Amino acid sequence: MTDEHIERMQESMRLTEERWRRVRRALKREDQVYADRIAAMIHTHVRGRFPSINDPLEAAMLAVFIELHKQISSGDSPPPDQE
Repeated sequence: MTDEHIERMQESMRLTEERWRRVRRALKREDQVYADRIAAMIHTHVRGRFPSINDPLEAAMLAVFIELHKQISSGDSPPPDQE
């Protein structure tokens, strides 16, 4: 994987994060906090390297799954009304 490819993937993930943050406004108020958290999970991994993943959406989903698993494993899940 070249540095250029990694940079393109990182930029694509950042754009996915931005799109998902914009979409949250159209969601029900009670769902917006969850959309914010999911976008933040992607943001956490934007600088990551996902070798052999060529699809930015797949990389974004992997980032979300990693963060969800961390929360479940640690028992650290904030209430919906707090961040």
